[in-house]
Amino acid sequence: MGQNAGYFALIVAGLVTNATTLAKPLNPDRAIPSLGDINSPLASPLFKQVKAGPLEIKLEETTLADVEKAFGGAMHDEGDAGDSRHWLCYAGPDAGGSPSIFWFVSGEMGGSDHGVLSVALQPNPEGKVPEGCAGAPASLTAIELDTPGVGAPLSDVAAKFGAAKPDRYGHFGFAASYPASSPDQKDATVTQTLTSTAGNGRITGVAVTQVTTN
Repeated sequence: MGQNAGYFALIVAGLVTNATTLAKPLNPDRAIPSLGDINSPLASPLFKQVKAGPLEIKLEETTLADVEKAFGGAMHDEGDAGDSRHWLCYAGPDAGGSPSIFWFVSGEMGGSDHGVLSVALQPNPEGKVPEGCAGAPASLTAIELDTPGVGAPLSDVAAKFGAAKPDRYGHFGFAASYPASSPDQKDATVTQTLTSTAGNGRITGVAVTQVTTN
């Protein structure tokens, strides 16, 4: 693993870890798969737009309070300093009617305002609202991206990023690391992940993460 890739993996590891099952009470460590080793991060953004129902999400800028105002629910948190995590989750049908859980996650790098660093849509086969989550309002049925998302065939992923190679749990992902474009962040680096879960040749779950570091 290259130096940049190793640094990137450390950042992501602070937000999410690999998991295959749900636990109660639910938390992000049991919901959003990590990428594991990252060999060759891309040098351009994986995504530029994230939308949850009617709410446009600007990662690192939109706060958990903004999400709570839009969809209700209650923020949860655990850990301290670099291990701290704050999140909102909602359970309900996605646009296709499949039971799903929608995640909005922050951490130490989200600052005191709890800027959203990760957004995810996870299948919820049990179809119940897990402990720690709220019922999703009717307006929240999708996480829309300007890149292949839930329901898209893996061929769409291959056409945009190259062949996807799911692990034994169906997870696969891509990473990017590139200079920040904002004039007041000329020495900063933006790092992104796009992590998906596949089933029957299509994407069934997706998570995006972004952090900016100096």
